[in-house]
Amino acid sequence: MAGLGADQPHYSLARLADGSHDAYIAAFARQVRDWGGQLGLRFLHEVNAPFYPWGAGVNGNTPADAIAAWTHVRAIFDAEGADNVVWVWCVNVQAPGYADFASLYPGDPAVDWVAVDGYNGGDALPWGGWRSPDEVFGQSLDALHELTNKPLAITEVASAEQGGDKAQWISSLFELAIRKDVRVLIWFEYDKETDWRIESSPGAVAAMRREATVPGRLGPVPLPDRVANR
Repeated sequence: MAGLGADQPHYSLARLADGSHDAYIAAFARQVRDWGGQLGLRFLHEVNAPFYPWGAGVNGNTPADAIAAWTHVRAIFDAEGADNVVWVWCVNVQAPGYADFASLYPGDPAVDWVAVDGYNGGDALPWGGWRSPDEVFGQSLDALHELTNKPLAITEVASAEQGGDKAQWISSLFELAIRKDVRVLIWFEYDKETDWRIESSPGAVAAMRREATVPGRLGPVPLPDRVANR
């Protein structure tokens, strides 16, 4: 089932690729260029899932369209001189009915980082109960490692409190990141479908503070030459 707001054919992948939105994209690229800082751009995030207008399975989107849209938008940024962008290709964790990662991947020359988003809804949400970080991310991280050697990030992650031990879940997440060579973790710090925030409990706060301050666990890899040498 398509996610809220996904049924918007005006923003389909084919419309992104055919030039319908070029003026807006070029203007945004110029803003990024003129700003001058280094920007990680997670374009078409969670493209394998039917959550957004550009997602697989909605608005007639095909894998070929996904690759064409990515290539087209990146070409506009290049033409506008926005070479301060780190291009992050992002999928949602694998689930039944979602598109295969490999069919959507635009290729190593067009990508700087690969990323995945995933959550443990526990007993707070109808997503199958409490799931460990390995259960949420393990197969998807393995699939991304098979797809490419690009550096790997988890760009959305959080856990509910209900159904298990959130503090232990956080510790296990860091262990997974180390084992799977994930260099970046970005926590979804919102009280939304449930209270995803670290501060949902003192134990979660303590676990994050303990795990996140261990030196050398996570951290940057060299930037692409076009960004590093600006």
